[in-house]
Amino acid sequence: GRLVDYLEKTEDPRSPGKKLIETTYIFFTSDNGGAEIRGKEILSDNAPLKFGKKHPEEGGIRVPTIVRWSGVVAPGTSSDEPLAFWDFLPTACELAGEETSVPTDGLSFVPLLRGEAQSKHDYLFWKYNDKLAVRQGNWKAVKPGKNSAWELYDLDQDIGESKDQAERKR
Repeated sequence: GRLVDYLEKTEDPRSPGKKLIETTYIFFTSDNGGAEIRGKEILSDNAPLKFGKKHPEEGGIRVPTIVRWSGVVAPGTSSDEPLAFWDFLPTACELAGEETSVPTDGLSFVPLLRGEAQSKHDYLFWKYNDKLAVRQGNWKAVKPGKNSAWELYDLDQDIGESKDQAERKR
């Protein structure tokens, strides 16, 4: 809050007559879910999401992204568009008027922020050591370990990944 207060009170030296809040993009997010348990100490509760950091289940990868872009993103706007942390680089580059200098699987989500049609990922993929997950649309397949069977979840119906649909879909 102190940063936002400062930006709201301070004139932008590059744009006389405008406050810094009018010329600044604010992004608040994380690259993974909250820590889960260390020993017997519970560090965070990701409920209703399953597990936490270092897991490919939703509790380890689903995080909010909060954006403030004055005059563009209306307060209270929300979206459930599946995006990933690797989408931030192309987004930041587009906002800066630059091309990404390295190949990336990321998609700029500037159109989404502007309320326009957003390009969609064909799929999203995560790997944590021997743990794997792939999401396509509302379906997500998880392989929780090297010797584990694949699990399948319909995230629209089961955000907590508690009802494995793999046998039903075979």
